[in-house]
Amino acid sequence: MPWYRIEMSSYVAQQRATGLITEFSKLHLKAGAPQEARVYHCELPDGDHIYYFSPEAVALAEGLLRQIGATACSGEPDLAGFRLIKL
Repeated sequence: MPWYRIEMSSYVAQQRATGLITEFSKLHLKAGAPQEARVYHCELPDGDHIYYFSPEAVALAEGLLRQIGATACSGEPDLAGFRLIKL
């Protein structure tokens, strides 16, 4: 399973990011909180937000990610400047 990416404008992120992470956290806990299921976040200088979901995270929440418009990555992303979200 590939990594998935979500990019949100600053306005959309304010409205949807908390809900996204809350819903993912519920799925993560239900699956036994696997450590390999990771989510990374970065806020860009223009206020936009980017989230990356590891393949294990995608396996837990593929339906949720597709519903909100996440796209599959062609390879492992460069996570320099990103922070791991504690779930």
